[in-house]
Amino acid sequence: MKSQLVNCFESRLPLIGLESVDDEHTDQMLAEALADFKGDVWSFDAARGGVDEATQQPLGEENPFSENSSRSVSERLATFLDRVITDCRPVSAVLILRDVGTLLAEPEIAARLKVIARMTESAAEKGEDYRVQVVVREREVALTADLASLGTVMTVPVLDETSLAELVRAFAAHHE
Repeated sequence: MKSQLVNCFESRLPLIGLESVDDEHTDQMLAEALADFKGDVWSFDAARGGVDEATQQPLGEENPFSENSSRSVSERLATFLDRVITDCRPVSAVLILRDVGTLLAEPEIAARLKVIARMTESAAEKGEDYRVQVVVREREVALTADLASLGTVMTVPVLDETSLAELVRAFAAHHE
């Protein structure tokens, strides 16, 4: 699964959906797949807003605890995406959207994601540095027809007993 994800990043696929019931395992797999990525990794979720994954610090006004915290999650996500569209050129970044799946069907959010995808595709054709890929990590990823044409949705398998036992052994060894 991790190698499939690495291939998606290397091929600059604009939109990657990851369906998973195990958030921690999926986030770990994402971190491993992005270990050699030369660029920024930002995330957005309803609780924290926009966050730099490397520092875990809020990205500017996207801090949900700022004066702007009265705005809806949809408005905060739209602003986050607007900043990527307008303020980040040239840039190489991966955006991880967590637990915002219902917002993907909103026309304002879908339109912004399409703009980001088109900008990335256009830059690749012209040999420009702009590259933004969006990862949607949800229990269930439901993309509109327009968004589905921009990427793929993968289901992260639940760990089997052998894999779980290895994780427990590694955890125990690390915490002895």
